[in-house]
Amino acid sequence: MPPRALALLRPPCRSLTSHSHSLARTRPSRTPRSLPCHARALSSASSDPEHFDVVIVGGGVAGTALAAALAVNPSLARTRVALIESADLYVKPAHTPGLYSNRVSSYNPSSVEFFKRLGMWDSLLSDRTRAFTKMEVWDAVGGGRVSFPPSSSSLSADPIAHIIENAAVQAGLVDVLSRSNPGAQVEVFNRSKVKAINRWEAPQVLGRPAGEGKGRDFFDELEWPEVVLESGKRVKARLLVGADGATSRVRQFANVDFFGWDYDQRGVVATLRVDPADENVTAWQRFLPTGPISMLPLAPGYSSMVWSTTPALAQVLPKLPPATFTTLVNAAFRNALPDLSFLTSHQVDLDAEARWGRQILPPAINWGPHPNPPEVLDVQEGSRAPFPLRLRHSQRYVTERVALVGDAAHLVHPLAGLGLNLGLGDVQALAVVLGEAVENGGDLGSIHVLQNYASSRYVPNLLTLGVVDAFKFLFSTDAPPLAWLRSAGMDAFDAFEPVKRVAMRFASGKLL
Repeated sequence: MPPRALALLRPPCRSLTSHSHSLARTRPSRTPRSLPCHARALSSASSDPEHFDVVIVGGGVAGTALAAALAVNPSLARTRVALIESADLYVKPAHTPGLYSNRVSSYNPSSVEFFKRLGMWDSLLSDRTRAFTKMEVWDAVGGGRVSFPPSSSSLSADPIAHIIENAAVQAGLVDVLSRSNPGAQVEVFNRSKVKAINRWEAPQVLGRPAGEGKGRDFFDELEWPEVVLESGKRVKARLLVGADGATSRVRQFANVDFFGWDYDQRGVVATLRVDPADENVTAWQRFLPTGPISMLPLAPGYSSMVWSTTPALAQVLPKLPPATFTTLVNAAFRNALPDLSFLTSHQVDLDAEARWGRQILPPAINWGPHPNPPEVLDVQEGSRAPFPLRLRHSQRYVTERVALVGDAAHLVHPLAGLGLNLGLGDVQALAVVLGEAVENGGDLGSIHVLQNYASSRYVPNLLTLGVVDAFKFLFSTDAPPLAWLRSAGMDAFDAFEPVKRVAMRFASGKLL
């Protein structure tokens, strides 16, 4: 593992605020402690914030999935949850035949099982959900190759993952919230932007807190986070959850460090039209010295591409004419490395080279003894887009009355397709911890409750980030000795099927 990956391997820090001794306690009740009413009575209606047991900031897939998980949990039937999202959660995806979003994710079996428990899996349209049962990964430099699944594995017919548009998943999760559920009562603050997050301050009466003398519950609330919306609405949280992405306002409010580094690469996504004669149930990934290129099946005749490459090439790829772009993508999966290096250099006229290549090479050319991805025929208009590649990890996932999930807690290189699955793993773990806390009469925002979530997720996520970063480092060089060892290791790994089965369990989310 490279030295900088080792730098991530530090234990999570426990950070208790100076008031944690008065906040971390339980009462012999199977529901969250009742919210005190005297604070509302002693302040004006216009300044009194609305109380919630859980406030989730961020209505992306992770945040909406957490709200849905709390809504279907009967243990949380008397729990009030607020979900705050700046965009419009109720916009339905168009689902136009032959047109697909470039924002798709690979959902592993653990995430799919979670969706089934939420009762939303069957609502996803079958023609917008594509399982792949095979995977081909190979090294452009040394030629090493790994094929999944193991040929003798009983898992050979099971999906390795499902490729689904994020908008379709989002719509399914919102449908869960719109149903009558046995669990938490969820109120959605749709198209609501966060203006500020503060610790709640009690109204003043003659220079003294309005609730003075009203008991410990009132002063506990003085440390509850308060979210102020741009509309002027104020909501107060027993527990504030940050599901608001890499630039998380919640994480900044909690004063949690987000450490890591930017890669010397950028990713480019695109939706491709591919040869319809191919059954399109295989995920393809070729490791180039400048970064991996991957093609994932979306539907018969359509695939999603993610190409991690140099910042210079990432600027060029979205602007190329469609025919030139598709020629270059086909070359990235098939051509020898010297040819590809020549094509992607700044000294070549890509349009001219692409036209020349299409003239001299027949479409059905045999590129060697190994399976090859379907030929790319075209690229969907407007689907090409670059994005930065970074590794980040929060110093801790919880503080008093605050928890982080998903990209607010960690960012990972997309080469393994694990980013959103890690976030959904966070969501499942936090939902279980909160349900157990209510059953045991606990305080949902107590650091002692929240540490159960952090201890279950921090180390597994840290190990995953370290492994992915190590792979990125390992495949980023074309130095002959290392390239030879790398490819020899891939061939040995491919031949040792018990290890491949363990790797599949890791990727499926069932190992950690």
